[in-house]
Amino acid sequence: MSKGWHHTAAAKEKIKQASLGRNYSEILTDESRKKMANSARMKIWTIEAREKLRQANLGKKLSNEHKLKIKQNGKYNQDNIMWKGDEATYQAKHMWIYVRKGKPTECVDCGTTEKVEWSNKDHKNSRNEDDYEGRCRPCHRKYDIAHNNYPIFKKANKKK
Repeated sequence: MSKGWHHTAAAKEKIKQASLGRNYSEILTDESRKKMANSARMKIWTIEAREKLRQANLGKKLSNEHKLKIKQNGKYNQDNIMWKGDEATYQAKHMWIYVRKGKPTECVDCGTTEKVEWSNKDHKNSRNEDDYEGRCRPCHRKYDIAHNNYPIFKKANKKK
């Protein structure tokens, strides 16, 4: 048995009729809508609230139109509040390049197509797509060692 108070069918119909034809773009200014969106974006969700929302949405499928709308209205790069720019971790920057360029197809050094990963040319790990090229793991390790950027050598240089 559900808890709480429920509207009658007549009350629900009155609420529905009152809401029909309401044009929120006339009621709310663009500035107030942006303020409301920002405050909702900064909301801290409790574990219980997250779980309740997850349970409510389990099994629901989004239409392609809805997915496209979410993608178009998403906050990416500098617009996202979690964006760290050049302060992002090594792993985050490599994930970023995979999203941008996909998986590399062949090694620029030996031409193999197996176990190819993105390698940073100048070892500055910037957010410039042109600074990354595909290398197989052995060539990537050799490249990093030759440019004194392999983790073992980094630790040895810090001790000096």
